[in-house]
Amino acid sequence: VGAANTDDPDAFTFEITDDSMSPQFIEGDVVVLSPAAQVRDGDACLVQRESGDTLRLVFRQAKDKLELRPVNLRRHQSAVVAASGEQ
Repeated sequence: VGAANTDDPDAFTFEITDDSMSPQFIEGDVVVLSPAAQVRDGDACLVQRESGDTLRLVFRQAKDKLELRPVNLRRHQSAVVAASGEQ
């Protein structure tokens, strides 16, 4: 599904399907994401995993490591991953 009200032709929507980002985003919310947006610490980003796509807050831990953090830490864990796709 394309995203309305944006100048980015590659922007898209993503529906929240669990409580990992509550209370900031709740199940059923639809967010607009832009691959062209510059990511800053604490931004919500789409993370593609083998188990499925999810939204996480992104924090740089080192030049080559990112922490992917859900808002709801009571039910979901953070993960530290290798940064890729750096420009």
